Amino acid sequence: MNSLLEIGVILGITEAFKRAFDIPPRFIPLFSIFFGIGSSFLVNGVNTSSAVFGIILGLSASGLYSGGKAVSGN
Repeated sequence: MNSLLEIGVILGITEAFKRAFDIPPRFIPLFSIFFGIGSSFLVNGVNTSSAVFGIILGLSASGLYSGGKAVSGN
């Protein structure tokens, strides 16, 4: 699966969870990372490089800067 497509899917799933379960914005990056790792495991199999790639996908989907800012509360 193309990485850009995976990022779009992660973003969509995260947005759906955010609206369905009224998740506070500071936890959204954590959900994106979780879904990124899951997506990477489904596509590439369970290994360390897939986990790292999944974290990168999740951070890309949520936005590294805005995610860090939301978690820190600044």
